Amino acid sequence: MTRTTSLAKTLSSSKRHSLECRALRDYLDLRGFYYHKHLGSVGQRAGLPDFDVVIGGRYIAVEVKTGNGRLSRAQEAEREAIERAGGIYLVGDVETIVAQLENIRKEMYNDSRGVR
Repeated sequence: MTRTTSLAKTLSSSKRHSLECRALRDYLDLRGFYYHKHLGSVGQRAGLPDFDVVIGGRYIAVEVKTGNGRLSRAQEAEREAIERAGGIYLVGDVETIVAQLENIRKEMYNDSRGVR
């Protein structure tokens, strides 16, 4: 377990979520992936994922959950729409998501161009 997620377990749910999103943002920056972090502002459609990520031309929606967090009905509807459109939807804690993104990265770039 990383230091970030160990610390996150002692914080409130919203602070844990914020810390996990920061850790994921750091990973995405390190890898140089395109991403957009949704801020959940007024006027934004309910249920949008925390992050939109693009790896090797593939759209990946990422919803960070901490503890026993579950998708809301609006998030489930977004997940279904994204997957129906051919996108990938990942949900979990930052360690789980990073592992899944690494698998996707390896799959996308393990061709004649070599692994990035």
